[in-house]
Amino acid sequence: LLQSESTLKKAQEIAHIGSWRTDLTTGIMEWSEEVCKIYGVKPDENQQTLESLMSFIYPEDIEFVKKEIQKSYTNINENSFDYRIVRKDGTIRNIYVSFRYDVNKEGKPVSRYGITHDITERKQAEEKLLHSESMLKKAQEIATLGSWRNNLETNVIEWSDEQCRIYGIDLKENHQTLESLYSFIHPEDIKYVREKIENSVISKEDNSYYARIVRNDGTVRNIFCSFRYDINKEGKPISRYGITHDVTDRIKAEEDLQLNYSELKKINSELDRFVYSVSHELRAPITSIM
Repeated sequence: LLQSESTLKKAQEIAHIGSWRTDLTTGIMEWSEEVCKIYGVKPDENQQTLESLMSFIYPEDIEFVKKEIQKSYTNINENSFDYRIVRKDGTIRNIYVSFRYDVNKEGKPVSRYGITHDITERKQAEEKLLHSESMLKKAQEIATLGSWRNNLETNVIEWSDEQCRIYGIDLKENHQTLESLYSFIHPEDIKYVREKIENSVISKEDNSYYARIVRNDGTVRNIFCSFRYDINKEGKPISRYGITHDVTDRIKAEEDLQLNYSELKKINSELDRFVYSVSHELRAPITSIM
């Protein structure tokens, strides 16, 4: 028993998971050593009450925690939820709690027992990930550059939000297939795009192409697509991933520049003819004068 208790303490310490039990007759809560550590109290302060527990709850979460406990007590259901606590030193920690009830012969709850898990690091990692995803989405939107990943076993292509915007579809339609992708390609470019993709599967090399797409509303856009492969241990491609860049505005600017250049050449040519003509007409009088 002592060995099992020692192992349990070590396991709780490693996992930052503590256990507790509340006697609903006396209202006394017994905390394990790890619960005491999570709440930042001494091991000998392991007997608490619901009121003293509430004194640790982050002010904005108190009503939520009370409602969750009362709801589970009324229905005698197990429950679990996240909340924040404020230690005596002012440190804020994120907590996950899960619990259930012991009932007597009459079906009345006599005790509540459960676990308390310090999930602060996990929450911080999730927040960083969400922030990174948010920054990536904003960057893609500014650059009109979408990303995608194609599972070659299921043929499902997952599109980013900006990829959906480029193709003019709802953000919820972010699961496509190779066939649905081809349905957007301009009829004059479809053969070229197919060959590019099919040849890249065989060579397993990075590839890219320029093409036109036709949105559902008939709008034609110019895209640049670049992609590569994930290869398994057997050397077989298992997924294809890449980016799609809407280059319509850039190509239009280049075409305008080309038109302007052609117009400038035309003007220069006319100017050369005019200068030659004027020079020829002035040459004879100037010769006579000289």
